[in-house]
Amino acid sequence: MPGYLDTYYSNGSGTWTALVLNDSELRAGVNLELSRGAYASGHVYDQDTGAPVAGALVSIRYSASELGATNAVSAADGSYQTSAVPTGTYYAFAKVPGLGTFVWPGVPCQEPCVLTPAEALLLDQTIEYPDTDFRLPHIDLIMRSSFD
Repeated sequence: MPGYLDTYYSNGSGTWTALVLNDSELRAGVNLELSRGAYASGHVYDQDTGAPVAGALVSIRYSASELGATNAVSAADGSYQTSAVPTGTYYAFAKVPGLGTFVWPGVPCQEPCVLTPAEALLLDQTIEYPDTDFRLPHIDLIMRSSFD
């Protein structure tokens, strides 16, 4: 559910356990306390033409070297929406197959990326951060320069 952090079920013994239900099974006595988190949504598109970029892996990370705290893939119209993360300072990346990795809002980087505070994404409230758009340098130019 957008806006809520992943929640694990504690079976009362202080350990976390998977809760498996069959298709039509109802189970009483299972109470989950959901916590709100911050999440990003937006589009990935070509900054020169405005064309959407489908299939970009958008990840929200604590740093350049961390795995994604949450990931999403841009749809045919370039739109994406991440899952919720705890509030904090993150970096957003868009990885486009065959083209490379870009730091929000569209700075090309060779991994491991060298990040600056200006590229940080402050998600300090438990709300949606809409319009977190990636404006990627013109795709044709990137492809052409990568083969020269």
